[in-house]
Parts: sequence; C-alpha cells; structure tokens
Amino acid sequence: MSLPAEPHNGVVLEIPIQKQPLRYLFLALYKDNSTLVQTAEDVSAVDPTKSAYADVRHEDLIAFMLVGKGQSYGVNLTDGTFIIGEAPPVRFHPSDARLVNIKLVYYRLADNDITTEFNLRDRTAKITDVTPQRSVYCMGFRAIDANTGKIVERILELD
Repeated sequence: MSLPAEPHNGVVLEIPIQKQPLRYLFLALYKDNSTLVQTAEDVSAVDPTKSAYADVRHEDLIAFMLVGKGQSYGVNLTDGTFIIGEAPPVRFHPSDARLVNIKLVYYRLADNDITTEFNLRDRTAKITDVTPQRSVYCMGFRAIDANTGKIVERILELD
C-alpha cells in the first residue's frame, strides 16, 4: 500500500506504507455497559477504510483500556483514575479528584527508518522503503480542574 503521489514544490513523492502489527488492542466501555473491542485487523465496522478507533462513541465512554503483552492499562473517564493490571486505581496527583469534563486522549507514535531516492534532474523523490522501528501507545485524558478552570492532561506512554 502507498499514499498517492502529491507534488510539493514541484517534487513528486510516493510513500509506501507498512502497517505495523498492533501490540496493544483497545477495549472501550460505555455507560450502558456495552463494549467495543478492537481486533488485530483494526477495521471500522462502520467504514472499512478507517481504523476501529473511528467507531468509539466518545460521548458515552466511561473507561478505555489497552490490553497486550500480558498486561492491561486503563483509564476511568468518570473519575480520572488509572488502572494498571490488577493494582487498585491510582491518580497522578491528589488534585485530580477535582476534575470535571474528563475526555479520552489516545494516539500512537511511530518511529520509522525511511529510505529515499532523489532525482534532481527530474525533480522527483521516491521513498523506497519505510521500516517500522518502534511505536509508543499514548493513553490518558484531558480534563478541567473544577477549582482553577485550568486544563489538565495526564498521559501514560506504553512501549
């Protein structure tokens, strides 16, 4: 698979894409006790051109978990606590007890080695290989401190 070539300053660039296997799969828990479980294929049930994450109903979400590598990590979006494995829920900071409007933050960062070829005469460039090296899963929340009105963000980074 590759991204379409898009001219940029007269240079055409083709980007081959290699999908990395997922090391963690998510589980979304909703107010009505229903769940959405990501599969290794990571395909939306609503739009097969998108990731399963596109199906998350954020307005109804009460908890979000990542499961993989023999471990589980979760965030409770009703009280701002984190759950790691079988340990009791924990807060990053005591003031997190005052949080309101808690919303999920979830993304993956990927490091890749990229091999390119440039043709200065034709003003073309081509990425010939993209090799995934490392990905970091980032999960947590963004909320408002009810006393100060400040935005608070707490993120776990998982290798």
